[in-house]
Amino acid sequence: MNPTVEEIVLVDEQNTVLGTLPKSEVHTSHTPLHRGFSVFLFDQAGNVLLQQRSAYKQTWPLIWSGSCCGHPMLDESLEHAIRRRTLFELGISEITSLQEILPHFRYQCVRNGIMENEICPVWVGTISSALSPNPQEVAATLWKSWEDFSRTISQHPGTYSEWCELEVAALNKELPFNEYRKTLNSTQN
Repeated sequence: MNPTVEEIVLVDEQNTVLGTLPKSEVHTSHTPLHRGFSVFLFDQAGNVLLQQRSAYKQTWPLIWSGSCCGHPMLDESLEHAIRRRTLFELGISEITSLQEILPHFRYQCVRNGIMENEICPVWVGTISSALSPNPQEVAATLWKSWEDFSRTISQHPGTYSEWCELEVAALNKELPFNEYRKTLNSTQN
């Protein structure tokens, strides 16, 4: 395996590893099932960080999405992958209260002839440091209240990436996520 080539972990429906492929070969009109992750990052006031994907992205360029998403490497923990990717994409060196909320989230969607097909655990975390977005990965960032973000998704579907909208709907139904948000709000009182 070439260490300079990002390898995507291919899996079956039980999340058993089938092998790896270079990232450049994975996302097509018939993308194989693979491992991913998504993370929603909050500030101390309970606002969520959103990003507009860079125009350079192969998949979903210039589409708004959650704070960060990516792919764990073979034998890499999800927590390490999240910290690696948020540092690379957003320049975030510290995340606190990082926790997995949706461990078995699975989705498939297509846009502009490209399919996403992932087992994609969803995590949340809190940050307090300044951002330094990588322009090769991120076109813009925005802080928004979770309520406004959720309302936009329900009233204007298609505003964000398909996986982001599905994740938000699933998160809103999860007690651990709502408890997490309450802890953020309680620090402001």
